[in-house]
Parts: sequence; C-alpha cells; structure tokens
Amino acid sequence: MKKLILTILSVLCLNCMLCFAQNIYADIHGKKVAELIKNENRLGGKLYHSDRNFISLDGTADPIVFRRPEKNGLPDLLVYYTFNKTDSLMDNIFYEWDISNFEKGDNNVKSLGFQKLLIQKYNELLKRLTAKYGKSISTGELTDLSKIDKLHGLQRQDIWNLNDSTQVEMYTVITNYYEKEGNTIVTTPDHKIRIFIRNIVKKVLNEQDVKSADLNFQSFVSKLVSNDLIGSRQYLSDPVKEITDLQLTGTRNHVKDKGNLTIFFKGFGTFIDEKRYLKLQYKGTNLAADQPSELIEVMFDRQNKILRVVPIIGDH
Repeated sequence: MKKLILTILSVLCLNCMLCFAQNIYADIHGKKVAELIKNENRLGGKLYHSDRNFISLDGTADPIVFRRPEKNGLPDLLVYYTFNKTDSLMDNIFYEWDISNFEKGDNNVKSLGFQKLLIQKYNELLKRLTAKYGKSISTGELTDLSKIDKLHGLQRQDIWNLNDSTQVEMYTVITNYYEKEGNTIVTTPDHKIRIFIRNIVKKVLNEQDVKSADLNFQSFVSKLVSNDLIGSRQYLSDPVKEITDLQLTGTRNHVKDKGNLTIFFKGFGTFIDEKRYLKLQYKGTNLAADQPSELIEVMFDRQNKILRVVPIIGDH
C-alpha cells in the first residue's frame, strides 16, 4: 500500500510539472508562431486586444496577445507571442500578471492581502521554474513588507540561461508608492509579475560601440548639468525623444551631485521591446567604492543613442 501511495504521488507530481511546462512554454527556438498559438488555444487562452503601444526596433511584428483566467483574486494572465515578420519564427513569449491591465487609475493602491497573494504566486512560479531549470541568478528579495510603501517597493528578479539560444527571466515589482509634482505624476503604485522567454542571440561587446555610447552619455550629462534640456535631447534615441522636461530634470537631479561618472559595468540589457541592447552602469567619483551603493544604468540603441537612464540603488 505504501508503495502504491508513493507511485500515485509521483504520478501526480509529474502531471503537475507537465501541466506547468505547458503553461510556461520555453521551447521557442526554431518554432513558428502558428505552432505556439495552437498550443495556447488548447490551454483555453482567448484572444485579447491590448491597449499597450508596442515598439519594434528590429523587424518583429506586434505580438499576438491571449488572456487566461486566474484564480484567487489575482489579475488574469496575459500572454504575448512576438515573432519575426519575415519568417514567423518566434522571438519571445511574455507572460504578465499585472493589475494595471484591468484596473485603470494612477493611484491604484492594493491591500496587503493582495500583495501577499502576488508574493505567494511568485514563489510558486520560482519553485517550479527552479525544479525544471535549476538554480537561478537572482537579485532582490520579497520578505521585507515595509518596503511596499517606499520608493522602488519590493522587487525580485530571477534569470535562467537555458542554453546558447534561450533565456528565461522572471521578475516582480510590488509597491504602493505614489508621488506627484504639481500636475505631473512621477511615480505610481505597481503590482505585477512578468516572465520573459527569449530567443537570444549571443552578443559580443564591441569596444568601439562602448566608446561611442559613453561619449554620447557624457555629452548628454554635460548638457543636463548646464540646464540645456533642449541640447540634451540630441543624444536620445527616437523612441524616447518626447520625454517631458520634468523627466529630464529628474534625470539631471540623479546625476548632478555624483561627480565625474565613469563606467563601472558594461554588458547587455533588455529594453521595452524585449530586445537586448548595450548597457553601461556608471559610478560617480563622489561615491567611489569597489561596490558603490548607487549606480546610474544607461541603455543605448543600435546607433549608441540613449534609450533609458535609471538609478540603481542597493542590490545590483
């Protein structure tokens, strides 16, 4: 009888993992979108019209989006299938549990009970992904609930590099922090879990690109510090040139007291189109240290113009 019970439990665990493997599908290399859409239909996903604006910088089509119902009061899951226009081969899958997809509003504060459900969901996904792909490369933590009401909130990221062609990234942001300056909203509450399955191409750092990007960033900072907001825009990539003067002023405030900014790290990161671009992290001479407590992270487009500038505080 004991052996029978263990056998039944083993079968149930295997079925659970197979079900999870079907729900979070990572085998996208060389697959065409039609095959994955067929699988999505089997899972009960329904076509969904997203009001999100998509940016493609390298020839991918707008994603096909499906909605799957979620239980226990969590937001429904949206699944985005992005593929190449020329051959329909999969580029990435993006899974998203995000309350802002269904509850609109700038100051969407959520209860501690809801936030605990989101943390529980993340930990369940992490356990299953770890069982399937092994230990992740992780940053952040989800235990200090006092951070929820502070700037940046609770955050965690886990990455699995499955092979030379596929990467899985999962992260969550949980925060009730809201900030407004005059009539402009600076920071809003955020409650989401995202999983990216990427068909990656190995990139090699080109030092000439690094030099060109660094020159653009240093010129950008020089213009900002001298309060030449108009002049600073020439160093921005086209998708972000229309940011407001207030946002530029916020960026200036992040960098103006750091002293000379020098490259601390160089590598690649992912922009909002889910593609990999050159990423440089800078430390200021006024915060000199082998492991500085604050960095400025900058991402650049293919022409080495600036896509994003964000401060990185604490774990990085």
